[in-house]
Amino acid sequence: MMRKIVLCVSVAVILLASCAYGAEPEKKVLRVGMDGSTSGFSMLNDKGELEGFEVDVWKEIAKRNDCEVKFEQMPFSSLLGMISDGRVNTVANTLNPTDKRRETYNFSDPYLYDELNLISAPSVQAKTFKDLDGMSVGVVISSTDDAFVDLIEKENSIKVKRVYFDDTATQDVVSGKVDACVQSQTIALEIIQRLGADKVKVLLGSGIYLESAYPFAKTPEGDALREMTNRTLGAMREDGALRAISEKWFDFDFTVKH
Repeated sequence: MMRKIVLCVSVAVILLASCAYGAEPEKKVLRVGMDGSTSGFSMLNDKGELEGFEVDVWKEIAKRNDCEVKFEQMPFSSLLGMISDGRVNTVANTLNPTDKRRETYNFSDPYLYDELNLISAPSVQAKTFKDLDGMSVGVVISSTDDAFVDLIEKENSIKVKRVYFDDTATQDVVSGKVDACVQSQTIALEIIQRLGADKVKVLLGSGIYLESAYPFAKTPEGDALREMTNRTLGAMREDGALRAISEKWFDFDFTVKH
């Protein structure tokens, strides 16, 4: 009996030693949420895989920090809540760090600078914001779209009909179900390139630029991930990797202010 005990202990010691010195340590997993329906940023390809600017950026962040990245797809309106309940570490969906959002989350340094546009079918005509009076405009729920439309209405003394969407309203614009929708310049250019100028156009530019940043929980873990993200984004900006990813998806560098 004693011999069996000694043998078992010896085997256990050998297994522990092999785990400590021979086995590869588990990589930290970064869980990133995105809607998977934002043109150029996070989209499902023909194989059902997520691809786009945000996907490439986070794959590079994970690679440079010897981490694994897992993407969680969810409607835009639910994404921030996934940070609060611990299902994801951050959200990669061109989020604007508004004052209201900063009350709940800490944000990374900005990584994208994008003008707000209105896109429409080619048949829709408007030379100024005043021409939008009475038109239907698609806006994404829980986004900055509402604030943009509020500003247009207030400064031009007009009223538009808001139509709310969980994700982009592009298909409804193309089909004529809504007259126009709020869209960032990066996405607008990608949509025009993909669908063709005979299907969609930039109706009006705003001259208003939004900064995008990554949100993190106000916890010690969230702070550590935010610092890691800022450090890595800085290195990617310096060595040109961030610019290269932007040019890959948009043929333009949206990672600096122009």
